[in-house]
Amino acid sequence: MQKSLKILVIILVLAGGIYMIWNGVSKMKGAKPITTPTTNETTTITSEDGFVQCETEKQPRCFIINFLACTKAKLEMVGDDGTKILMTVFGMENDKCHYKMEISGHGVDCLFNKADLDEKLINQIFGNDEGKKAIVDEACQMY
Repeated sequence: MQKSLKILVIILVLAGGIYMIWNGVSKMKGAKPITTPTTNETTTITSEDGFVQCETEKQPRCFIINFLACTKAKLEMVGDDGTKILMTVFGMENDKCHYKMEISGHGVDCLFNKADLDEKLINQIFGNDEGKKAIVDEACQMY
């Protein structure tokens, strides 16, 4: 029963995370399509280790653009209850895109085929049925 509760909490927090990202994205009507990112769209603050530090309020699509391109990026959010959510794209590793989402020490660690990266996959990661469950199940490990 305790494991089911943890999974439910993770799903609820993930759903809150996607809501925060997409809520910010919906305010950007007229933005360039994410299929053609440019340096100006993806760059905020780059850390010493080469990760773009995305900020949800200043550039809501920053993380999505970097996820789709599989370029190093981090996005840290705080839920209404103070729960910290850290999403990281580590870039390409052995021809796979390494993505990780951590919520209070638990989360998913994924290795996706680059060809599978799209907005539907992002929605599926957050628990919305987009027909990509098999891809997520195969690519991701919960911890």
